[in-house]
This record gives sequence, C-alpha cells and structure tokens, in this order.
Amino acid sequence: MRNNIPRGDPGQMRTPASEPLRTITPAGHRPLLVPYYGNGAARQVSEPIGTLSTRDRYARASGGGGEIDVDDVLFRMLEPHEIAAAMAFDPGYIVLGNKKQRVRQLGNAVTPPVAEVIVSALVEAVTGEELERRHAP
Repeated sequence: MRNNIPRGDPGQMRTPASEPLRTITPAGHRPLLVPYYGNGAARQVSEPIGTLSTRDRYARASGGGGEIDVDDVLFRMLEPHEIAAAMAFDPGYIVLGNKKQRVRQLGNAVTPPVAEVIVSALVEAVTGEELERRHAP
C-alpha cells in the first residue's frame, strides 16, 4: 500500500511503464478543483487556484468511498460563495445580483488582501506613516 508520501526513496511513488496503472482510491484525498476549459491542471481544494475571471472556470470534483467508480464522481461548477471564499472575501460579504452576475462581479474583483496591500502602500507613501494591516503581506 502506498500512502502518496515517499518514505525514503521517492522512486517508490512511480509506476514503471511496463506495469499497468495502479488503482487510485480517494482515501486521504480531498476533492479537486478542475478547470473545465482545457487549460490548467486539477488541484486539491486546499491549494490556491490562481486567477478567477468573469466566467465560471473551475468545478469541484469528488469521488465516493473505496475504489473510484466513474458513476460515483461528482462534478459541478463553483457557487458564488465558494468563489468569494477562494478570493479571501469575508464570509458575510454580500454580492448582489443573480448567480451569473455575482460570478462576473467576483471575477472582476481584486481580492481583499491585495486591495489592502495596494491601498496601504499608497497611503503610506503619501503620509509617511505605516498603517496597521488586517491581512499581513
């Protein structure tokens, strides 16, 4: 059994081309974020997802327990509140409009930590005083 963590020789994580691919089970795996326009790679939900545009680009994929059966794989678009969370908006932040409009607004938004760093840097440059920041750089 491999636990996807090399202990000693990292070569143990490889499957030689002469052998059939091994079954991958979801035990210990998190759901994946999957880009569905062909560019990019699937990544775990705990990893940063990169730039979010004004259109839906990522889906959340997860499997059932045990060995993965294609019929058990779930695939759906991210909801606006999930996009907002990925961009570090506070959970109570409200974006108005229908679902498509909220996705578009979030895609056009600057994440709050980045906006804070930019505005703080400008204010500090003008006033010469260092500001206390909510989100540390």
